[in-house]
Amino acid sequence: MNKYIKFKTRYIDVNGVNFQGHPFVGVSYPFKSKSNPGKTHHVHITEQGLTCECIGFSRHANCWHSKDVAKKLR
Repeated sequence: MNKYIKFKTRYIDVNGVNFQGHPFVGVSYPFKSKSNPGKTHHVHITEQGLTCECIGFSRHANCWHSKDVAKKLR
């Protein structure tokens, strides 16, 4: 669980992708942090949508990591 999220996990939908029963559910994509060398963030594909461990996603439900995975899924 993301230590920056205090209440609930945020998810984003990807237009045109139904995550219910999707073959990539459970897959996690690692990204090296640009702001914190040595840190790795993961974008997780769940049945609710995409979620990322980075602080930007926990605050805004948006980050370049999740956008990159969403682009690959379309």
